[in-house]
Amino acid sequence: MVKENLNGDGSLDLENKKLGAEGTVSLSGLERLSQVTTLVLGDNGIGDEGVAALCDSPYLSQVKVLNLKSNKITAVGAKLIAQSPNW
Repeated sequence: MVKENLNGDGSLDLENKKLGAEGTVSLSGLERLSQVTTLVLGDNGIGDEGVAALCDSPYLSQVKVLNLKSNKITAVGAKLIAQSPNW
């Protein structure tokens, strides 16, 4: 899924792919994400668990634009994002 949706400009658009928290945890462990500068994950229901995985990923330090709209993220997830060294 990543290979098919990763553009040459570093943009990865996985909006509305029904990833959920589990899929986001798997995604965050992919080394290929080190090429991503724009990550679009809107409407995937990733919740705070998925956010935690993204924030802990060693492969997302190049991300400059992060779209997580409509993902059931609470204040806990927002705090994780704010404190993550990835963005």
